[in-house]
Amino acid sequence: MTTPATGRVPSLNPFDAVGPAYGRMKTLLFRPFGLDRWVALGLLCFCQMCAGMGLQNGCGVPSVPGDFSDPGGHSKEHSRAGEPAGSRRNFLAALDAERPLPADETFPDAAAADDDAPDGSQPSPTDSLADDLAAAQTWVKANLELVLAIAGVLVLLGIGLTILFQWLGARAAFAYLDNVVSGRAEVEQPWQRHARLANSFWRWRLGYILLAWVFVLDLGIPLGLMVYRTATGAGAWVQLFTSGPFWLVTAGLALVLVLAVLADLLLYDLVLPLQLLRQSTAGPALSEALHLLFAHLGASLLYLVLKLLLAAGIAIVVLVGGFLTCCCGFLVMAIPVLGQALLQPIWVLHRALPLYFMRQLGPAYDLFAAKAGVAVPRP
Repeated sequence: MTTPATGRVPSLNPFDAVGPAYGRMKTLLFRPFGLDRWVALGLLCFCQMCAGMGLQNGCGVPSVPGDFSDPGGHSKEHSRAGEPAGSRRNFLAALDAERPLPADETFPDAAAADDDAPDGSQPSPTDSLADDLAAAQTWVKANLELVLAIAGVLVLLGIGLTILFQWLGARAAFAYLDNVVSGRAEVEQPWQRHARLANSFWRWRLGYILLAWVFVLDLGIPLGLMVYRTATGAGAWVQLFTSGPFWLVTAGLALVLVLAVLADLLLYDLVLPLQLLRQSTAGPALSEALHLLFAHLGASLLYLVLKLLLAAGIAIVVLVGGFLTCCCGFLVMAIPVLGQALLQPIWVLHRALPLYFMRQLGPAYDLFAAKAGVAVPRP
């Protein structure tokens, strides 16, 4: 790829784009500062996050016991008749009968709660898991029609929500990019103005998601069957982890996931800006993006390293800020729209970074000049 003016291959350095992107962030958000600007941009970012575009964050969900009436963590079927005084059964029976606890009864301790095996030995986790899986199989077979009906409804609901969220995310992504380039903070006008481009991007991204899920299921289902067979067998974990097919399928699944992330990055960071620059549909923009990627493969890999470094640095800053506020910051960032509005400096920086990196290719790739009305030459 050569520049039209000089005919030479441009020198690309993604780290040189950090300074201009940071300056763009300060200009858009702080010169002047307006709360309404942050909220409007936060709304667009929230729509993008619903579609899995742009920045993403996750939260851990603490696990809870499956049976709150069983302090020992075992099901009632594991209890046996004739337990001694102080056992779990006598204690729960006293509560069920609403009678005072006898003087010789004590709260069940760990030893009494786990006194399940006739020889006093502890049940192995593998046996417990196998029993649970067998009980689940029995219930599914007995309620197969109900399970299939619920699964069908959930699948249709998931497909419908995916289509809706992807459409909202595509429209919001173009509106947000328009605001970053123009320096405004509008929702309605750019949302309507770029409808044709967003709908094309939406269709292509749905196709990418479908293709990714085909590969994930083709590898994930055999991997799940391998793990399931191991869980229902006695002492088969060592055999599983030393199995060649297990690691081969695992490596294939990991490769598919990495490629899916890279493809999503290509669509969001390069194809979408090229669509806005050329005012074209996603197909020609994708073709041009792939041409640029392979023509500047070294700079593209360096750009990926920069994105990883920025992601790590931002994650550290967010974690430190959350803990310094006694986790109140985490709660605020989890609130829809408000959390995205609070993180606007990060969003704008990440959105502006690929634009300034792309501008290093020459005037034909200057989206800021094109938005300002300057004639942009074709490459």
